[in-house]
Amino acid sequence: MQRVVKKVNQGRAYLFSTPTKAIEFLNGCCMFFFGLVFIFNGAALGQFKFYMNFTYIAPPWLWWLAIVIGLIQLNSMRRDTLESNIMSVLMLKLSSLVWFVFAVLFGSEYPPLSTGFFTYAWVSFICLMAGFHLGGQNTYELLLREEYRDT
Repeated sequence: MQRVVKKVNQGRAYLFSTPTKAIEFLNGCCMFFFGLVFIFNGAALGQFKFYMNFTYIAPPWLWWLAIVIGLIQLNSMRRDTLESNIMSVLMLKLSSLVWFVFAVLFGSEYPPLSTGFFTYAWVSFICLMAGFHLGGQNTYELLLREEYRDT
């Protein structure tokens, strides 16, 4: 039992070690599973009223893109290097665009407006802000590298 508690504490410490790590993890998992559900069950979901626009507008490659973005996000958050953080910034900003497209697809079924629009619009906003925050940290680290290189 102590090993389980120790591993849980190590995972928690890693996940919350930087301000954006939890958002990267949540974004990667949600993007991966959102795409996976639509790959396997998209035709059945398309029969429901709120998902109908996904079958009309969203091409099938969008779900593969979501899966790939999620996997790249999860892979790049494993390490805490400048190069992996740059990839995380790219994936956060790209996934912000994809989440916004999903929000628009949910919102285009107005009236009635569903909660999906606001949920995914906020997820898009949070991913974009996390990308900007991590990008600022990366810029600072790049400047430090150049300063150390010059001395």
